[in-house]
Amino acid sequence: MARKSYLVVQEDGNGDEHDMIHTENFVLIDTQQRIRGYYDGTQRENMNKILSDIDILRQEK
Repeated sequence: MARKSYLVVQEDGNGDEHDMIHTENFVLIDTQQRIRGYYDGTQRENMNKILSDIDILRQEK
């Protein structure tokens, strides 16, 4: 899903059960599978922002 739907990584994997995606990026997806934000996991302010945005999404239920 990350590779094909949200284009998170730049390389193709082999698609087997051990195929993993390693990226510093986080993508916040809502319950309707819409992208709500991209965040760089190496930056503290981005991690604070995603936590805040998760709280906002929880309130939208």
